[in-house]
Amino acid sequence: MPRFIANAEGAGFSALRHRLYWYSLLALPLLFSAMVFMAASFSLRLARLGGVPQLVLAAVLSGFGVYFLGEMTRALGQSRYSTHRRSPRLPRQRRRLFSA
Repeated sequence: MPRFIANAEGAGFSALRHRLYWYSLLALPLLFSAMVFMAASFSLRLARLGGVPQLVLAAVLSGFGVYFLGEMTRALGQSRYSTHRRSPRLPRQRRRLFSA
């Protein structure tokens, strides 16, 4: 896939969506491990201590939060939204570091 991205950019086409998809594939193992740790933290609690409905609600809300943040960052990346272009006060080195 990196070779395809380089070929597309070399031909003058925008490969932004392909690049974002490639980065999302690279981040999947980290996302899966975070999901496993979240599930373990919610499921390894003893049920006899009570508070199971609150625990289920917290698990559902945190799962939704992870999904929402992932989709939000994907949408922002595809729209090329960036705050550094709107702020002239950033030093030149930071602009180079965070530029697309």
